[in-house]
Amino acid sequence: MVFSSDIDITIITPLIKSKSSSFLEKIGRHSSINNKQEINELLKKITNIITKYDIAKNGHVIHAKNAKVPILRMVDKRFNIKIDICVGQEVGMKAGDFIKKKCKEHDGLDHMILIFKYFMKKRRLSDGMNGGLVGYAQFILLLDFFQTHPMIQTNRISVKENLGVLFMDFFQYYSRFPFEGAIIDTNKRKYIYNNTSKTCIRDPIYEDILTNTAGSCQSIGLIKECFYFSYRIMCGAINEKSQSKCLSDLWIRHDQFEKHLRNEMIKKYEKLFDKN
Repeated sequence: MVFSSDIDITIITPLIKSKSSSFLEKIGRHSSINNKQEINELLKKITNIITKYDIAKNGHVIHAKNAKVPILRMVDKRFNIKIDICVGQEVGMKAGDFIKKKCKEHDGLDHMILIFKYFMKKRRLSDGMNGGLVGYAQFILLLDFFQTHPMIQTNRISVKENLGVLFMDFFQYYSRFPFEGAIIDTNKRKYIYNNTSKTCIRDPIYEDILTNTAGSCQSIGLIKECFYFSYRIMCGAINEKSQSKCLSDLWIRHDQFEKHLRNEMIKKYEKLFDKN
């Protein structure tokens, strides 16, 4: 898990009935057709349980009742992990299964996505509510890279041993990619003309419906600039034959406070496992 990221919990229950909607049922997004009142009542009960057993940090639980998808947000008291709880979001579960499947099919993809998500998060480019590119869309973008990179496809390069080289290829390619004119579709493994006026990275789970995982992304120009700068700064370091032992610091820098929090988290987990 990327440091400071959250855990998404989806509750599937027959108590919440969905009204008929062929499109939403097909893609598994039941929350928008569910009775919000019923969902919020269930989330309220969950809030009471969290409060009763003192699970949330400072006893603070945010209940976003009026959101498009009602949700509970809290920080776990024991491990300081952010947790989101929603009802009926089966699409998230399907996406998780899809990611696991593709990581097994493509050696090294799991390594690259962790680094990439951390790279994006450090630059505050992952928050969909603020126009960033959400984590699932980041994964599909990286999957597209794996499916189109000739050396990866022909097994002529070890991903794990050449992460830096491959990230340079990734940054160079997508810093110039015409997102405004092409839809990324990893099922068809080709680019389709984009007439949506939005950045469009198609969800490969639903082949017969165009579901855009990057629909909320308003910062694609900034993201492309970030990719280009990352590529150029590494090219400069290589050309100057930098003596630094870790050139990755040019892309990702760990601050001491973050290292301290990581170590504290490890100690907590070790104590937990020792007890068990």
